[in-house]
Formats: sequence, C-alpha cells, structure tokens
Amino acid sequence: MLEILAHANIGRVPETHQYIIVNVPKDVSVEIVEESQLPHGWDSENVASARVFGDHWLLEVGSAILIVPSVIARLDRNALVNPLHSDAKKLIVSEPQKVIWDKRFFQGHHLF
Repeated sequence: MLEILAHANIGRVPETHQYIIVNVPKDVSVEIVEESQLPHGWDSENVASARVFGDHWLLEVGSAILIVPSVIARLDRNALVNPLHSDAKKLIVSEPQKVIWDKRFFQGHHLF
C-alpha cells in the first residue's frame, strides 16, 4: 500500500482501490532476492535497470513468485507473480475487498 501512496499523488481519497489476499501453497516456487543481488540503480527514479531485471525474471520463468525489497519501505518486501509460470495457477486468491484509506494521507496531514 505504501507503493501505491508513493505513486498516487492524487490529493483525494481513492474510492475504487481494492486488494486481494493470495495464499501461496508450499509447493509453489518462490525466489527471494536480496538488495545485494539487484542491479545498480534498481531503486532510482529511473526504473530502467529494475525493469530489465524484472523482464528477465518474467521471461526466464524460473519461479512463480519473486520476493524483492521495497524501494519505498526498505524493511518491507514486494511479491511479484509470474503468470507465465505453471505454479501461478496454484495460487489461492481471495475475492477483492475495498481498501479503506485513512483520509489524512490525502488531506495534507501527516500521520507521523
């Protein structure tokens, strides 16, 4: 959700955002990438190196899930799903739920 906030820049509470919960069975292939394994500049505003890395992972089809560090919150991680991988169909996906945003994020107030 922090990734969304970092890129939202809309100044109002979004009304249409939804989320899903994905359960990953133990037999689904998951790859975890540490910051030291990512290309130089992966976290810059110019997303070219991160995009090349991600495109290579996607086309290589080596794992169904790729866990990468978050640019926005370094203590957090993002999970990417490769729909081309055969394990992707094993994922258990919830029904979409409405995101309830705290209005202070969009009214110029800070929570911190």
